[in-house]
Amino acid sequence: MTFGRYLVTMALVWVIAAAAVACFNLLVDPIGISPIRIAIAGFNEGKPLRSDHDRIVKRHEVWGVSR
Repeated sequence: MTFGRYLVTMALVWVIAAAAVACFNLLVDPIGISPIRIAIAGFNEGKPLRSDHDRIVKRHEVWGVSR
């Protein structure tokens, strides 16, 4: 494998990994602040971290209302 091909492969793996993490975070959304509201019964309906992160959630809700 040449060095250029190695760099392309490594970059592709990093992009795929970053996209997978972003998709997983949007799907699970434990705090409930994602702009995409996906609710799957029994999987991500409840937001268990919402009450633990009031400082984040309240700022996001105020920002969303004022827009």
